[in-house]
Amino acid sequence: KNQQRISKFNYAKLSYELGYQDIALTELKSFILEYPSSELDLEAKELLVNLLAKTNNSFEGLQTYQTISNPSIAMQKVYPKLLYGVAIQLIADQQYAKADEYLSKAREAAFSESIYAYACFWKGEIAYRQKKYKEAVDFLYEFLKKNPFPQGDVNIQNSRYTLGYSLFLLENYKSALAQF
Repeated sequence: KNQQRISKFNYAKLSYELGYQDIALTELKSFILEYPSSELDLEAKELLVNLLAKTNNSFEGLQTYQTISNPSIAMQKVYPKLLYGVAIQLIADQQYAKADEYLSKAREAAFSESIYAYACFWKGEIAYRQKKYKEAVDFLYEFLKKNPFPQGDVNIQNSRYTLGYSLFLLENYKSALAQF
């Protein structure tokens, strides 16, 4: 029984390390269900969280993360990325208020440097869509200050466009013109 448990874990871990994501996902979930009190349970959960974060399954990754009672530094570094991923999925579903909450948590989390600017961009977009133009201006200026690497729709051109319209609607025409 002990050898089976260790072998199952090693198979899942090796699949993860070799990039066989589907197999790793299935095997890690199976291992966690079959051996919940194993000394390897924490490592299996951490591998699963990392895998879910890499495969953009942030909802499930966040749920799994929340089952870890004392997250390691490595897990704490993944946490803001999971929150950001959940927020992006919520934005796609047009659940802006909920997405805004997750973006705030992501910005405030430890080790949020890698997603901070992107969270500012989306908070600015959400504020604009909710007609909170002053907030949109503040978040978008903060995004521009960070000058992050473009990620799809999250880029300087789109932020300046939304910023320009926000400033225009606040009747700050001179600043709006500079953004266009």
